[in-house]
Amino acid sequence: MRNILKLLAVIMIMAGAATMAYAQEIHRYKLGDFELIAIMQQANAMNPANVLNENPSKLASLTNIKGWDGSSMSYFVLKANGKTILFDTGLQPTNTKQMLAKAGVMTDDVDMIVLTHTHGDHIGGMVDGTSAVFKKAHVYIATEEAAWWEKQGSASAILKAYSNMTRFAQNANIAPGIVSVPAFGHTPGHTAYKITSGGKTLVIWGDIVHTAIQFMDPDTYLKYDSDPKTAIATRKALMADIAGSQAYVAGMHMVSPLVGKIKEAETGYEFVPQPDGAM
Repeated sequence: MRNILKLLAVIMIMAGAATMAYAQEIHRYKLGDFELIAIMQQANAMNPANVLNENPSKLASLTNIKGWDGSSMSYFVLKANGKTILFDTGLQPTNTKQMLAKAGVMTDDVDMIVLTHTHGDHIGGMVDGTSAVFKKAHVYIATEEAAWWEKQGSASAILKAYSNMTRFAQNANIAPGIVSVPAFGHTPGHTAYKITSGGKTLVIWGDIVHTAIQFMDPDTYLKYDSDPKTAIATRKALMADIAGSQAYVAGMHMVSPLVGKIKEAETGYEFVPQPDGAM
């Protein structure tokens, strides 16, 4: 019972951030020798119509908990090994450029764009019309995701704008201290990234979690998961691994401050937010 009450307390705190429409935040962390900037472009609440579970009665009970729907639209900048690396790019270029500028990052500073997947709220900031927003950036994307993306017919503008693009195999070394982690299910090539420096590890896991309810019940999925069964299995495996290893986690739809740890609770997992500063 004590763990459940603690979990509800965290969820209620998370709800406060999620109910501030279009709230924007920037958080800064040190991960060993690396610097992480977490950028929340907007906080929002998940539409209940998008949330599904094979156990409707369990879902109904969880959605009665205040803050179950806490979500956001976010992305991350990592400064590592003399490079500025952008993990996903948000929904549209104007807001992305504005938020990056507030964080002290200009578009021409970005050396690498590392994509978790190719839904519009993750790649929408890459082009302005037909022009690349990040003109000096080299793009990295999982082979499986690139193939699926190109089949959708929505890749042409970005492919034309970015000639420097690497399609990588599973478990690839993207850069020193950055390794790709297959996290398929939300999309066919959805990818997380394990970042290690100074004995500390952070996993940027993309869309493994869209809303706070998925910590309480990892079996809850989204109607736009391309393969719900695989998405659920991936979420459970990653959560168990991260909770067991004491790694930090960051996600594109998590709520303020976007970075923290997870630990097992009586009901699923508990997200423990990490204050700004050294991890």
